[in-house]
Amino acid sequence: GPGDSYAMGWGAGVTDGKTVILTHAGSNNHWYCRVHANTEAGYAVLVTTNAPQAKSKVAAGELMSLVVAERHRWLPAKKTD
Repeated sequence: GPGDSYAMGWGAGVTDGKTVILTHAGSNNHWYCRVHANTEAGYAVLVTTNAPQAKSKVAAGELMSLVVAERHRWLPAKKTD
């Protein structure tokens, strides 16, 4: 979308005008890995599988989406001063 770019193998997108989301995915034909990092919220999620087949990539993407969607369950509440 608007503000999305590509930086040395990483996807970089701005979601709300200030939050940068960094993403990366790749395989070495033995492993498949995806990472999603939210710079504003201060978290990153890494999903790795030792099966680089297409269905593993789909499963990794689905798991990534679920973990990010449920982040409020595992991230500590932000402190307000």
